[in-house]
Amino acid sequence: MLRRFNLLLITAALAASHVAWGAVIGTETFSIDEAGFVPNTISGVLVHVGSGGNPDGHIQVRRDLGQPFFDLGALSTASHFTGNYAADGITGFTVDLNFHTDNFNGAFFRVRIDSSTNGWLLPLTTSFGTNTWNTYAFSFNPTWSDTDARAAGWITDQDRDALAIASPAFATVMSSVGYAEVRLANSTDTSALAGIDNFGLTGVPEPSSMVLMSLGLGVVALSRVLRRSHPREPISRRRAFWIL
Repeated sequence: MLRRFNLLLITAALAASHVAWGAVIGTETFSIDEAGFVPNTISGVLVHVGSGGNPDGHIQVRRDLGQPFFDLGALSTASHFTGNYAADGITGFTVDLNFHTDNFNGAFFRVRIDSSTNGWLLPLTTSFGTNTWNTYAFSFNPTWSDTDARAAGWITDQDRDALAIASPAFATVMSSVGYAEVRLANSTDTSALAGIDNFGLTGVPEPSSMVLMSLGLGVVALSRVLRRSHPREPISRRRAFWIL
């Protein structure tokens, strides 16, 4: 009976630990396919490439020669990349980029609420055309004021285009992210080509998940205490009990 109880305790602990950590980190490695990512503008074409990534598969973006010139890139509306970043404990972003051509002039992580609103962008690099994979990782606080976000390097779509519609407040966007994307700026060069891999969000558990994690660890500790205080009986004694 005690062994069965201990097993239930350990199972509960593992479940609690999984819930605590699993919801706050989302990463896509593109090993199999494009994983639901789509071009972020009508100017781009997005394809999955099964090799040459960092490592294994990745996605590539290039110009659609039949469309006007806008930024290139990839976006996702998947639940593990969107939602309330503050409540979900999201405090960072990471991506691997490979610029196959040197005609880019900007690379950003961009978030916005929906397709009808503008958003906030985090510049990732000012170096292009290396033809090698590089990892870009940044941390942030989703509850920042606009002033704090700007001090950390974030900009709005209106900063890039004075005629653009003003973006909602940084904290407002972060509390209701509907689109998460890598946005690559290119002027008018039709040969633009870049690879994207290991798109991910990082962070720490939200308070409720921290409670679950603590519960899980406590259950494991309790199980060990019970095991020490109730050692298993020798086989001979257990057999004697059933004979009696």
